[in-house]
Amino acid sequence: MTRGREMAIRENRGLQSDLVTMTEENQSIHQQLQDSLEEQETLKTQVAEYARQVARVEELLAEKVLLVHSM
Repeated sequence: MTRGREMAIRENRGLQSDLVTMTEENQSIHQQLQDSLEEQETLKTQVAEYARQVARVEELLAEKVLLVHSM
């Protein structure tokens, strides 16, 4: 083999190795993104539920105040 061909083969192997590494990193980052998006949706749902609960408590307190004042 010629020296140039050997160098090209080594470089190609190195590039293939880099590609595998980058592909694995990309998959990991993609999974982290998916996990974060799922967590975001869960948190949005929780915040909406907490807001509903606060609104209900405020309604109950307002009713109680009206009852106390009407006596």
